Amino acid sequence: MKYLLEVRQVSKCYGEERILTDVSLGLQSGQSLAITGQSGGGKTTLLSIIGLLQQATYGTVIIAGHDTGGLGPHDLTALRANYFGFVFQRTRLVHSLTALENVMVPAWLTRQGKSAAVRAQELLSRFGMEQRLHYRPQELSIGQLRRVALARALLLRPQVILADEPTNDLDPAIAAEVADSLLEICKEGKGLILVTHDPALAARADVNFYLQQGCLTKQGRI
Repeated sequence: MKYLLEVRQVSKCYGEERILTDVSLGLQSGQSLAITGQSGGGKTTLLSIIGLLQQATYGTVIIAGHDTGGLGPHDLTALRANYFGFVFQRTRLVHSLTALENVMVPAWLTRQGKSAAVRAQELLSRFGMEQRLHYRPQELSIGQLRRVALARALLLRPQVILADEPTNDLDPAIAAEVADSLLEICKEGKGLILVTHDPALAARADVNFYLQQGCLTKQGRI
């Protein structure tokens, strides 16, 4: 079976405290996974390890069949930029930039040009933001901020989207729109991993995992 990514026997420790214990999962093309569990249980830490933002204490993260354990900082940065799209719990938009400019940040970091600018506008239009291209974050609602963050995550056509609480603090209608946009990605053969407390969102994923006391349990579909 071919995976977009695999996590094998990953553990994470901070000093004497063990946050994750022997966590394993695999993500296939076109598949969505949801990870639920109590607050402070290590879900965000696991997502960060999967996305190569943190290093596991033990275990292996395999991306497109390649073990990432031996990669240096430059290669890890390039892999993160080109393989993953991140939707953070807090949108992490730059307040001095417009919505369009915020979406363009990944393209600037990877030195991509006009084609990325066209795609940025197309993505914002797709999410109903065509009238807000030149608005700054402080001029946008929470739902609009989430849409800008999602467009930014999709800009470079990543193979895998990692989303941390993407519908948190949204009203049900806007939460459903954000969920629709995320799950639509899988129809293009991409992969999606969600960390969420939203049972309605988790129920729409192909596979559900529950993280409790550092251990991951596969639950199938809720």
